[in-house]
Amino acid sequence: MRMSNDECRTRRSLPLGGRTVHSSFVIDYSASAWAFTLLEVMIALTIFFLAIVSILGSVSRSLGAARSLQQKFPDISALVADLMLTNRVEEGTGGGDFGDLFPGYAWTGYTNQIATNGLFQIDFVIRSVKGRQSVEWTNSIYLWRPDSKVATFGRRL
Repeated sequence: MRMSNDECRTRRSLPLGGRTVHSSFVIDYSASAWAFTLLEVMIALTIFFLAIVSILGSVSRSLGAARSLQQKFPDISALVADLMLTNRVEEGTGGGDFGDLFPGYAWTGYTNQIATNGLFQIDFVIRSVKGRQSVEWTNSIYLWRPDSKVATFGRRL
């Protein structure tokens, strides 16, 4: 049942407990005041989903950038830092792995004296075997450690 505005005003001013109650607002019972139209809901949902998609795209790009900054393979900096702390270097071969920091990678170091004054060349070979693919690369450094044992046997002076 639909009432006009005048009927609404009349019903609201009926006596209540011996008093007449008057209201200052008018209730509009037309069809447009009951709910949002379908078009308004669709526009609101479109704006909402566009905002969500743009935010998720931004988060995805920033996660990709952070992933690309991560170091995916070991370098010799940790190995060289250990050698730089000591004043003595000996000829020979040593090796190991990188533990939990870089699982699946192993290193071997070859130390050779190249001059009788304590100049050493240290070659580091880093290996990784993942499935059928085997990766190996070599880095070399030179260290001058005059306090090291100098082997003169079999070398030209």
